[in-house]
Amino acid sequence: MVYEDLCERAIRLAWGRSTHYEDALHHWNSDDGEQHPGDTHPPKGAFVFWKTTGGHGHVGLADGEGGYWSTNVHGSIGRFTSLSFFSHYLGWKSGNSN
Repeated sequence: MVYEDLCERAIRLAWGRSTHYEDALHHWNSDDGEQHPGDTHPPKGAFVFWKTTGGHGHVGLADGEGGYWSTNVHGSIGRFTSLSFFSHYLGWKSGNSN
């Protein structure tokens, strides 16, 4: 399955979560985990969030080395080596399997 523009779904499935959100911004603004606004050192497996121009935001999974795994990497799931690939980084929340 191609996950282009389905970042929240891809991340939910990667963690096997039963909790799901309409989009990345709803997840970021939820009470599901503590926000770490602007913190650019998320632990491996943390959800990392951006505010994007489309109004839905973007979410990926931190790799623990300053980058993250995400959808929308040349039409597929791939790794970015820097959290600054997208502008308007919001921060991170702990990953979990609820």
